[in-house]
Amino acid sequence: MGWLARRETTAIRLEASTICQLKCPICPTTEGLIKQQLGSGFLEFDAFRRIVDENPWVHGIELSRG
Repeated sequence: MGWLARRETTAIRLEASTICQLKCPICPTTEGLIKQQLGSGFLEFDAFRRIVDENPWVHGIELSRG
């Protein structure tokens, strides 16, 4: 079983980057919280491939901030 909890949904949303140029006032990225917890960077293809391979019931993936 993959690392995602299997649910009724077959789609997920992935953040392709923890870097953002916007300054939305309620966003944790603007406040620096995401960088503190996860660092800053981009989703590497190997990590994306691992998510896909380990979670075969996922049939739809929305990438954001790419």
